[in-house]
Amino acid sequence: MKKFMKFAAVLASAMMLCTNCPAVSAEDLPFHLFGYMNGDHLEQLQILDDKGWMKGYVLNRLRSNDTNENTPYYVCTYHLDTVWMQSVLNTETGEIHKEAQHIDEYLMYLAAMREDKLQYVLRSDIDRTAAEQKAEEIVQKYFPEKRPYECAKGTYLLTERDEALRTEERADSLMHELAEAGLISAFYTWGETAEYKEIDHGFLTVYDADGYIREREQEEGKTYDWAAIEAWVRKHHPECEFVSIADKDSELGKKLDISYWYHELLWGNTFYAVIPPEDISFADHFALAMELYEQFGLSPCAWPTSLESEPGQMFGKNSLAVTGDANLDCSVDVSDAVLAARFAAEDREAVITDQGKENADVNGDGSVTADDTELILKKIAKKI
Repeated sequence: MKKFMKFAAVLASAMMLCTNCPAVSAEDLPFHLFGYMNGDHLEQLQILDDKGWMKGYVLNRLRSNDTNENTPYYVCTYHLDTVWMQSVLNTETGEIHKEAQHIDEYLMYLAAMREDKLQYVLRSDIDRTAAEQKAEEIVQKYFPEKRPYECAKGTYLLTERDEALRTEERADSLMHELAEAGLISAFYTWGETAEYKEIDHGFLTVYDADGYIREREQEEGKTYDWAAIEAWVRKHHPECEFVSIADKDSELGKKLDISYWYHELLWGNTFYAVIPPEDISFADHFALAMELYEQFGLSPCAWPTSLESEPGQMFGKNSLAVTGDANLDCSVDVSDAVLAARFAAEDREAVITDQGKENADVNGDGSVTADDTELILKKIAKKI
């Protein structure tokens, strides 16, 4: 089930950091991921982390030497309610059968912008091997000794740590040469690529008083006054319960997922939990956890997973998305009008990429027609 949640629900982005958990649609997000933008479960997302709790993970744990205090990052959650058919092995008979798994929970993801990465996508209508070699030769003209990394079929990443080389002018020149050579269908400049990680979470406001908190007390010389914390909760959040749990395998411990999230290492530990009303929204529960973190340094039960593995990649705005540029050569001229006209006339030899079709659809009616050809010509005429 975990693998399904990481893969089938792979949108991991949100809007800006300092917000009050607004709902947004998937189409409004600044990044998207390999086409997994559709699906009813992705229609309403909520932006979280207005307290900046995840900044430490962005700065210290995501695999980027270029992150800094000003690196934008995004955290969002959405409700996944679906049925997944899972293959189950019968150990007695050795037979495999399908079993329905109902998944009903909130998922969270963290995405951080990568200002040190470029990304391009090779055209699918050309010879891949020759295109790879030619593109690499062009890349090394602008970024010597660099070899692009293929992160997905036909999609290449280039990381540049040297700020002297990491300029918009250099990226723009590279894009133009790759485009003029007819090699690429997409190009993402600095800051238009992000990396994402799933955020595992249990019950957000449960705390292990004898484990990591005791270690923190020893390391940082700070103490946690649980009586004072309880008094604060009763004063500021009378709708919540403050409870102590001595047995993680108790009915309440199981309800709060303590056994799952803290594993077998914590036998005999004491846990405290702030339990909000059952009808609280996930975003409000997250906000409560952030408030306790801000007031007392109590870290919520949540963390990005798979920190040692390669993060997933997300894309922003394709720099080749230029209205009228049907052939994706980074300029709008008569050749674009000719290509659009041939495509509109159903000329089978008129090769045009998906991004080219979007660019050629100047009037935005969802198709490339003679009207679009006329509009491209008008756009050219205004430049003359």
